[in-house]
Amino acid sequence: RHDTDERLRRLQKDKESLALQVKTLTEHMQTQSTKISELENMIKEKNQLLSNAEDLLQREMLSRSSLETQKLELMSAMSELKLQQAALERENLELRTTFVTNSVASSGLFNGNLANGSGSGSAITNVLNNNSITSSLLRRPQIITNTRMVGITSSGSSTATDSNANPKRNVAFENRDNGVLEHGEGGVQPTRSFTPQPSPSPSMSHKLKNIFGKIKRSNSGTLDDITTPEGEFKRGGVRATAGARLGWSGTTPYRKPDKPFREWDVDTICHWFEHLGLNMYEEDLRKWIKSSTTPGSELMKASPVDIEKELSLRNPLHRKKIVLAIADISGTVGDDGLFENAGKLDSTWVQRWLDDVGLPQYKEPFMAARMDGRMLHKLTMDDLGHLQISSCLHVASIRRGIQLMRNEKWNPDCHIRRPLQLGLNAKDDVRLWTSQRVHEWLRAVDLAEYAPNLRGSGVHGALMIFEVKFTAELFADLLNIPSSKTLLRRHLATHFKELLGRDIIQVKREAENTLGFQPLTITAKIKTPKKSQFSLKRKKSNKGGNLGGDEWSDYVCPMGGSGQEHLPPASSSAYDQTSTNQGSNTPISALSAFTSNASSPNTNIVTSIAVS
Repeated sequence: RHDTDERLRRLQKDKESLALQVKTLTEHMQTQSTKISELENMIKEKNQLLSNAEDLLQREMLSRSSLETQKLELMSAMSELKLQQAALERENLELRTTFVTNSVASSGLFNGNLANGSGSGSAITNVLNNNSITSSLLRRPQIITNTRMVGITSSGSSTATDSNANPKRNVAFENRDNGVLEHGEGGVQPTRSFTPQPSPSPSMSHKLKNIFGKIKRSNSGTLDDITTPEGEFKRGGVRATAGARLGWSGTTPYRKPDKPFREWDVDTICHWFEHLGLNMYEEDLRKWIKSSTTPGSELMKASPVDIEKELSLRNPLHRKKIVLAIADISGTVGDDGLFENAGKLDSTWVQRWLDDVGLPQYKEPFMAARMDGRMLHKLTMDDLGHLQISSCLHVASIRRGIQLMRNEKWNPDCHIRRPLQLGLNAKDDVRLWTSQRVHEWLRAVDLAEYAPNLRGSGVHGALMIFEVKFTAELFADLLNIPSSKTLLRRHLATHFKELLGRDIIQVKREAENTLGFQPLTITAKIKTPKKSQFSLKRKKSNKGGNLGGDEWSDYVCPMGGSGQEHLPPASSSAYDQTSTNQGSNTPISALSAFTSNASSPNTNIVTSIAVS
């Protein structure tokens, strides 16, 4: 019994200690619960602040994108207004010149009547011709080109000092002055120093002075008369990104001689080289062909290697430009309408085309190579190395851009840059979209905050339509949409499918499921060919500028076919059969335009592409 009591006493103590522990734990748990509730409230507040900040940031991004769009539109409108202002000023100047010419003619008739009526008419005529009309006309260039008159003496002798530092503007106005002064009776020639006689007729001189004094001084008065050398950088000129907005004004005026190319002389060939933008080789060209009796024939017979050697070409692509230009102008390419149409597009248009396809970062190497339409039409994979292009995505962008231009027969104005170009009932053709039009579409589908990430990526309508490797996932990666934002990516994919259509999306899916398909990524680079260990290997001579040799093989965009030769036959045929309607303006019609021709033998173009 004593043991039992001891055990009960011990159990009672354990019970009390356990009850105390339970009480302590309960109090601790209540404290922790209070802290947890406080932390939850704090998290809710922080989440609310974060959501408010995200909403504010999204609003700011939307307002910023809209302001950028308005800025571009205002700059485009301002450029158009400047051009209109220059045209109006030029027209105003022509009207005032015509008025002065008529005034001179009427004063001559008046002087003739005075000569018939009295014996002192000849003296009055001489005074009017030598003083008032002459001094007024000679004062006109100084008024327009901001010159000043100094050294005016009481006897009427004065000296005109030109303070303008731009000789081109003086030349432009001097030509117009010659056209005005030739109609005068006195036969006065424009000079820098002249000595007019004292004027007995101050009223007429004062009127002419008032007329020319009202002419507004502007540097754009001779905008069309002054031409700068091609490729020369000029501060204050049209910036690089303005080409796609202002449009293409056409090729440089060049009048082809009537005689065949083989009969051209040295001066004609040098002028033609200057038109091509290769005037830096004029001295070497004259040394080469000056001793020949038929310089044109000798230039036609020369091989590309001889041309490179004799002219000391600084850029490997200049040789290709010369060979293609000789083949075009001499008519040795045969009946190739696409090549002839491409020859009408100069280097200025190619710079604008780079803006359209979204690759303005390559303007400098393209301008250094003097890339024109013919070189784009015959662009090869080897040429991409000289143009510093290594990204597979950029190669695909250029390939699809060339493919579209061939479909449009190298029409320089086929692209759609803004939705305002279409009518209310017209349907937009996605394959003609430029990179700027794709930006506008992203703003329309509420993805304006990601549109700036697309600059310099080379995304345009032809790439989205013709390239089966361009998918919604790649589009989202180019826009830098995080993979965690699945709703945004799904939103983009939905609108992307609606834009391209069901048939094109089906073709892209079939291509992805094809065995051996390699997706296109942002980091993929083209595989540069390994150089042979025999560095002194003799180059193949392409006599007569034959374009069918190995030198022009492996085109970036193969001649003919759908441009999908790198795909297996199943997916390639599915791509060919997506549409047969070439007359509609739907995106599907772009496919059939390139699938009706036979496939080109140069089908190994994509085999040189590898993922880095």
